[in-house]
Amino acid sequence: MVNQPRILVSPLDWGLGHATRCIPIISHLLERNCEVIIATHGYSLDILRTEFPALEYLELQGYDIRYSSILPAAMAIALQLPKIDRSIAREHKETESICKTKKIDAIISDNRYGVWSEHIPSIIITHQLNIRTRFAQGLLRLKLNRHLSKFNECWIPDYEEGDNLSGALSHPCPTAINVRYIGLLSRFNCACQTLTMEHDLLVLLSGPEPQRSILEEMVIRQVNQLDNINVLIVRGIPGGKSYKVNDRIELIAHLGIKELSEKIGNCKVILSRPGYSTIMDLAALGGKRVIFVPTPGQTEQEYLAGYFDREGIAISCKQNRLSLTIEWLKVLACKGFSSSLYPIIYKQEVDRWLQKI
Repeated sequence: MVNQPRILVSPLDWGLGHATRCIPIISHLLERNCEVIIATHGYSLDILRTEFPALEYLELQGYDIRYSSILPAAMAIALQLPKIDRSIAREHKETESICKTKKIDAIISDNRYGVWSEHIPSIIITHQLNIRTRFAQGLLRLKLNRHLSKFNECWIPDYEEGDNLSGALSHPCPTAINVRYIGLLSRFNCACQTLTMEHDLLVLLSGPEPQRSILEEMVIRQVNQLDNINVLIVRGIPGGKSYKVNDRIELIAHLGIKELSEKIGNCKVILSRPGYSTIMDLAALGGKRVIFVPTPGQTEQEYLAGYFDREGIAISCKQNRLSLTIEWLKVLACKGFSSSLYPIIYKQEVDRWLQKI
């Protein structure tokens, strides 16, 4: 291994999950005496800068995906493929320039297909190997495989066999991709402990607008119609507004790792989007019953919600059919996630890779 290698870490700024699941990777690199430089944009940059204020940060613009309030998410993305291709080409050019000027020794990209170099080891983290969509699925999978094949290794934050978290999304793997399963990646490093039941329902909001706000307003409206339900809504908006609706409903813009872990530990039920990073966090903490409400039109979230519903781990509910009165009774019968099923193995994979640099 190069003495104190300089590692460029670049998570996609598409939601918060790509940044949060890089936190354990960055922490371990620092423990191994690596010099980490982070290149990202938006909320992802804000979150990582809060967790690692001493690191060097570079602005690297994302793909600027726009969602429609009318079209399904997958169709909206498919229509923007030419723009995404231009963004990937642009970020690859910028990456090569960064690697030269900053003397980077290796790259870890999280779902940024242009953040790789022909001259140094380049890793991509993704669980999206077998894209599930109702629109242009074959074209999207072909384009994805071409992008992934440019990286030296593809790290899948899941397990190759046994209990896994991504199901058909990353099982089986395309044969042309050099895949390594590295286990779950979570910003939380231990199972949560319930100290006091602070809230009946903890709502973890995330994802694109306008759907984030639509779900927030829906939850507030329905909770106001229920009796004896105490709710905390984490809005997923770093720097946003925090306030109380009434004595039973409180909204917090964003929580740090320690505070969020405590809130999860001290609640009875969680309602959230089934984003993959959120799923890994819940699996790492374990012990909680969960209502998953997929973002309308996001086929990956719809698949994951259904996957855990069939396993009896959580329940899945479409946003336009959400009824907290009904879902509350159903979720209490679920078994929830068990953290003992998901051992931590990413550290040994990172160490193996560092020896090759």
